[in-house]
Amino acid sequence: MRKIVFFVLLCAFSLILNAANIIDVYGVEPGLSEDIIKNYGTLVGDIESQFIKEMIKISNGGKDDYIEKVVLPKKTHLINEIKKHYNFAFVQFDTILYPNDENTHTTIEVITQNDKNRLRFIPSPKKVQSTPKLKHDLVDKMVKFHDKSMNLLVNNQLNSIVTKCPVYHCLPGFNHPELKDSFTLLTHQAPKEKALLINTIGHDPLPERRVAAVYLVGYLDDPHEIISLLTKHVMDSDDGVRNSAMRVIAETMRKAKIDEINVKPFLELLDSPYDTDRNKALYVLLSAANLPLSKQLIIRDGSKQLMALLQLKQPNNHDMAYALLKNISGKDFGSQNIDAWKKWITKEVTDHKIY
Repeated sequence: MRKIVFFVLLCAFSLILNAANIIDVYGVEPGLSEDIIKNYGTLVGDIESQFIKEMIKISNGGKDDYIEKVVLPKKTHLINEIKKHYNFAFVQFDTILYPNDENTHTTIEVITQNDKNRLRFIPSPKKVQSTPKLKHDLVDKMVKFHDKSMNLLVNNQLNSIVTKCPVYHCLPGFNHPELKDSFTLLTHQAPKEKALLINTIGHDPLPERRVAAVYLVGYLDDPHEIISLLTKHVMDSDDGVRNSAMRVIAETMRKAKIDEINVKPFLELLDSPYDTDRNKALYVLLSAANLPLSKQLIIRDGSKQLMALLQLKQPNNHDMAYALLKNISGKDFGSQNIDAWKKWITKEVTDHKIY
């Protein structure tokens, strides 16, 4: 089951019930996107609202019987219907909730038969195996810390007062009374157990342990080492690991004022059918674009994807694409002026012979 993404914090569910579900599509041309939304937008919005409702119940200790027996089969049926109708190679729905926004935002992620190269981001189905037992080590402690952080976040129990993160990346609520002692322990121990972290990220079969190890790498002392270690794993088979690695890289670059990075994998991730991949890749590229060479590579290899992302309604993709375009251009044509941005990119490529 792919977890719903809770972006920063959840609004009360009573608000969500009365709000709109804003739908868009990534992976096809605008005309086909409009057709998909016309034919299936309402159905997708309804099923995602049910899915969110049940996920919130589960996060508060409820059982997953209804979501497993009713909601997920209905969602799978709708996905298969859309795939069949348009002969797509892949379809998925990705819904994100934002603070201070009563609406929910769903992107219908699509891969066409002519664009199967994008399937490389989708993990291959694996045989169901018994879940390996967690180990009693520093990574396990971070797994529990992460779970507690997310639980406090979902239940809106975090203090609204922002405290400066003392390391290169912090999870929400690191200074909460229920987390601060654990945070102190983790930040002290992480540099001493670097070998464990590197081995876990590279070889552990459990994605939740790989994610935890990624966050612990954000507690190391050398920002260049953090970026170097995690860049190797931004193409991990699990989208949660990819997201965490890019999150820590982006925050480290920002805090340490480091702009130099190999932009190629992050440009590739703009093609991912996961909006969280694209969002974090944009975040990294936003810092990298401060360097002239990286700026040219982004224009040359990423302009098509940036134009597609700018046309989305999904805020974490649209807003970041807009910010990146302003950075690489030094101009501001507005967040909705697609034609002006296209003209600028075409002129930039022609005038500077960027091929």
